[in-house]
Order: sequence, then structure tokens, then C-alpha cells
Amino acid sequence: MTTLAKSLLKARYFGTREYKAHLSEHLKSRLPQIITVYGEPKKVVMEYDEVMDLIDWYEELQDKQLMADIAQARQEYQKHPEKAIPAEKLFDQW
Repeated sequence: MTTLAKSLLKARYFGTREYKAHLSEHLKSRLPQIITVYGEPKKVVMEYDEVMDLIDWYEELQDKQLMADIAQARQEYQKHPEKAIPAEKLFDQW
């Protein structure tokens, strides 16, 4: 489960009146907040950086060449796991 998914599970729900009445306090929170209308979730308020990360992630998923490269890498790893290079070794080289 991603960090975003975990934080959405911890999100607090607020009715529109309550949210409006305490808007400045709610905006200080780092956790996502879900605003409801008649008990139905309608809006999510999140940190700007989290939204930008979500957009980046979505755009990467739309990149067909990147997805094909990842699929190929997974197949190669399954065929030859002994040839895999741990990420720690890769990052040590930089």
C-alpha cells in the first residue's frame, strides 16, 4: 500500500458546515481531509506536494514505453534473478 493510500485511510471526514467554520485550522493539517455533503464524500483536500506526486505517478503510468520497459525488466528478472543488481549497489555508484 502506498503512502498516499495509507494517508487517505487516516483521512478525517468533515461536513461542509464544520469545515467552513474551522477552515484555517483544517488547512494546517498535513493529513488529507474528505469533505462530505449530506454524508457523501465529495472533495479531498491534500498537501500540494502530494498532489504533484500523484500527478507525476499518473503521467508515468500513461507512458507506454516506460510501462513496456518495466514489464520487460520484470520478465528478465524472473528468468535470471541471479543477474539482478541490488538498488543499494546502483546508488553507491553515483
